[in-house]
Amino acid sequence: MAEAGFYFIGTAKEPDLVRCYWCRKEMDGWEPTDDPMAEHRRKEDCPFVRLGKGCAQLKVDDMIKLETARGRCLAVRHCSSVCDCHLVGRLVLTSG
Repeated sequence: MAEAGFYFIGTAKEPDLVRCYWCRKEMDGWEPTDDPMAEHRRKEDCPFVRLGKGCAQLKVDDMIKLETARGRCLAVRHCSSVCDCHLVGRLVLTSG
């Protein structure tokens, strides 16, 4: 799971719930044969997935880019939960 960018946030109701550190995508209902990275690739706007590298291959400049993109993902998610302005997401994601 961690190699695919996920960390555990499970609860009693959702014992296998994980969240991507980079894009905040949450997934549960895992089967033993599921491939976490293949499932994660379905989220096309995840900066970690788009980078196409595993955790072991990340360099410092990759991490800087990922952290910047993560901040944008967090801002968009926060703004969309606080206000009804869908333009905020476009502005944050396209700036820079």
